[in-house]
Amino acid sequence: MTKRITLTKELDELQKLVRLKEEEIAKNDAQILEVESKVSGVASEFEGIRSHVGIMQDGLNSALSRLNSERDALTSKKKEIDEFSSLAEQKFSKLTEITSATLKEARASQDLVGMRKSLASSVLKSIEDKLPIVEDRREDFRGKSSC
Repeated sequence: MTKRITLTKELDELQKLVRLKEEEIAKNDAQILEVESKVSGVASEFEGIRSHVGIMQDGLNSALSRLNSERDALTSKKKEIDEFSSLAEQKFSKLTEITSATLKEARASQDLVGMRKSLASSVLKSIEDKLPIVEDRREDFRGKSSC
């Protein structure tokens, strides 16, 4: 009987150990479920963040595309402005040349007018100086023809 009692005790101990292991397994299962739940929550949150990042990336790509278009438009406008500015500088340079030539021509004309005035004044003075002589001769000539 002692063997029976020993075996019974051993069986009781084994059953106790089995219950303890079952409790431990149940506890571990509960912890596993809790961890799986947390992992699922984190995975879901990660998917939400990933989706949000994707949306933000699409927005940034769209903004970058708009900026590139604006940059191209501004580059084109700058080129037009540079060409216009260059053309304006060329026209200004040509206008400066024309102005300089016109100024030289005006000075030459002014000098010519001055010379003509001087010549006319000299001719007029000469005529005025010769007029009394001509009138004297005319009177002499009239006096001789009436005789």
